[in-house]
Amino acid sequence: MNKHLSCAVSANNPGSGCPAAAISVAPHSVKYAFGEVSYDGGEVSGLPLGQKYHVYCDDPGYNGGGLKYKVVTSFSELVTWSGAHYVGTITVPAAEALK
Repeated sequence: MNKHLSCAVSANNPGSGCPAAAISVAPHSVKYAFGEVSYDGGEVSGLPLGQKYHVYCDDPGYNGGGLKYKVVTSFSELVTWSGAHYVGTITVPAAEALK
């Protein structure tokens, strides 16, 4: 897995009274020993509020590009997956914190 890209992820609540949030992933590049790999931006939506998410995409070949971003709530689960490109960790605020 690559170094944590904290500036690549952001979260938002789509509106008052909405029970779900979205995490946006900015386009970014990662330098590996063999060279640089570029990833397109994307979004994961429909997420419950008030949770911590670890954002990643499956990229076992280090190809980059437009891959589908996914989230898990357990980092220990993520680190066991071969080929997971870890993007970052973000906490989506609870609805009460957004008032």
